Amino acid sequence: MRYSDDAALRIQRHGTDLMCGCQVWEQVEPDAVLQVEEDGRTIPFDELFYQVDIVKSGMHPPDGMLWLRSPQRTHIEHPEKVGLASIAPAILRMYGLPVPDHMNRETTLA
Repeated sequence: MRYSDDAALRIQRHGTDLMCGCQVWEQVEPDAVLQVEEDGRTIPFDELFYQVDIVKSGMHPPDGMLWLRSPQRTHIEHPEKVGLASIAPAILRMYGLPVPDHMNRETTLA
C-alpha cells in the first residue's frame, strides 16, 4: 500500500511477533487515498487510519516518567528529569549487581 509514492505501512516480523503501523508522518488532506499495489485500487486514507489530535514526531525525549519499586517495596521521588541512560545502571545497583564500565555511572536515581 502506498501514499504519495511512498510506503504507507511499516511491517516488522520478529519470530511470531508482528508489528504494523502507519508510516505517513505528514499532514494528509481530507480526501487522501492509499493505493494498493497489487491491483491499483484506492482506499480512502481515513478508512484505515485516523489523525491524532496532536502532531507527533515519533521520537521520544531522553527524559520521561518512570516508576520502579524496589525489592523492599520502598520508593524515592525524583521531581527532576532523569535521563534514559541513567535507568539501567540504577536498576543494576537496586539488585546489587555490578554496573559495567561502558554504562554511565552518574545518575540521579538512588
